[in-house]
Amino acid sequence: MKIGLVDDDRAVLRALTRLLSAYDHRVAAYESAKEFLQHAPLATFDCILVDMWMPELNGFQLFDQLIRTGCKAPIIFITAHGDAVTREEAARRGATMIIKPFDDTTLLAAINEAVASVRPDAGRTPPEIVPPE
Repeated sequence: MKIGLVDDDRAVLRALTRLLSAYDHRVAAYESAKEFLQHAPLATFDCILVDMWMPELNGFQLFDQLIRTGCKAPIIFITAHGDAVTREEAARRGATMIIKPFDDTTLLAAINEAVASVRPDAGRTPPEIVPPE
């Protein structure tokens, strides 16, 4: 699966890229929403992970721009500050939100569920989650 990853924290980008790559996902990581919009081949992503609170454009602003471009990939917001209002707004938009810190299982399950909701043939039998050696 090809995952787009947008987060202004380089440590988070590195950690999530390593994690997702260990589970055989291809990851394209971007340090800002603007960089993502300028350089990402949107049609190629199966799922996009977006940090909610970034400078310039926040997660909802990026989400709105992606919808306007016709992006069909499901979006998962990741945040350390997920209050009830923000979670409700994410759900209203049809996106998933997970709260940092999260474990491998939570992230992989959210990705599988999000992709399955868009593509009925995807994610029906999620791969067994086995830590890499």
